[in-house]
Amino acid sequence: MRLAITLPCFLLCLVIAIPELTHAAAQDHELYVKARKALQQGKYDRAITLLSGAILINPYDHRYFNDRGVAHKRQGRLNLALNDYADALRIKPDSADALNNRGVVYLLRGNFKKAVGDFTSALKRDTHKSRCLTNRGLAYLNDGMVDLAIEDLRQAIAAGSPDSHTYY
Repeated sequence: MRLAITLPCFLLCLVIAIPELTHAAAQDHELYVKARKALQQGKYDRAITLLSGAILINPYDHRYFNDRGVAHKRQGRLNLALNDYADALRIKPDSADALNNRGVVYLLRGNFKKAVGDFTSALKRDTHKSRCLTNRGLAYLNDGMVDLAIEDLRQAIAAGSPDSHTYY
């Protein structure tokens, strides 16, 4: 008898909740679109605020954490950026963007081995290979592995890298 009462109540809750969930999904996407625009405009505090709001609504979208990490990185808040990239990778362990971005933070901090590891992992998944090859080449160069750096940078050039660092 108890199951007969519980099941209709559960179904009623679903009927009530589905429109709210749909509305919430639209809200977090709208915040994400606005945050991406703010990032492009260099309005990093605004982007962080908008992405934080999207994360409150939907804490399961790795892009929200990754992009908030980008905003933190551009402000020089490397610890906060690393935390966000870790959250993005917890949700989607094979996110090439989060791996590459975390690798950049490791590169900036002088942790070249971790940077190379992240860039190598990103290369296995990324469609923007020239970006990851350039970054890994820079990590190799900074770690004194000139031959490996030259090889990666040559491959990045062959892939059509638009990044001036590739040619440096």
